[in-house]
Amino acid sequence: MDLEDKKIAGFHSDQRKDLVDDLINLINSGPFKSTLRIAIIVLLGINGPLTFTDLQRSLRTGKGSLKNHLDVLEMDGFVEIKNIITLKGPRLIYRITGKGKEFYEKYIRLFSNFK
Repeated sequence: MDLEDKKIAGFHSDQRKDLVDDLINLINSGPFKSTLRIAIIVLLGINGPLTFTDLQRSLRTGKGSLKNHLDVLEMDGFVEIKNIITLKGPRLIYRITGKGKEFYEKYIRLFSNFK
């Protein structure tokens, strides 16, 4: 089955093309050419604030790689970092910003149209 045969529920060909174009434009915008950055935003959108360790375990990626991706997302305003003190010592907490939430909601909305 080729791409043209795949259906998006209830949409005509032009509407399907528009949805695919919207999705491609969204993931090619800003820092989201990396699937790991998209996954970070989705995890934070679903779970709320997470520690660095929580993100690393969920994404199964190295510390250096994760740190680099989080730094890019922070610089572009999609996540914010807060240092908190716990009984086990300081922890970095990552939270999605309003800008990140906007990306997350649009990403989920676009994907919800595909079946």
